[in-house]
Amino acid sequence: MDDIDLPSKELALCRAASMGHLNDIGYLQCFYDADACFTTKNDFSPVDWAYFNGHMTAVYKLQLNQPSRSKLPSLLNKYKLGPGWPTKNLALYLAAEKGNSQDVYILLNTYQANATLKYKNNQSALEVAIEKII
Repeated sequence: MDDIDLPSKELALCRAASMGHLNDIGYLQCFYDADACFTTKNDFSPVDWAYFNGHMTAVYKLQLNQPSRSKLPSLLNKYKLGPGWPTKNLALYLAAEKGNSQDVYILLNTYQANATLKYKNNQSALEVAIEKII
């Protein structure tokens, strides 16, 4: 069947996505059925890697074959503070600070964002959520 084992083809897809290599993305998805919903140990899918590295054409190409699988790009964009994109952990903190319980829920449960990292006033997203949401 495949001469690439399961984890390797998905990791190769993540790598190609993070570098914006459109031909490699197409090849891996077409010929090796690489899953764009696979997540790496830091909970990033190929779509997330492409978005995080600013390769919007790669995001589009990945989502063409498996649409609407990743909500992370739109969540990170919502909490953008300047150039570059916030991490899922910072986005979680900012969502908690704004009292947006739906985004907090998605970032915690879907993307396993770390709620214990300290940010402003040496507070974590968990502490802020307790103050603002609960």
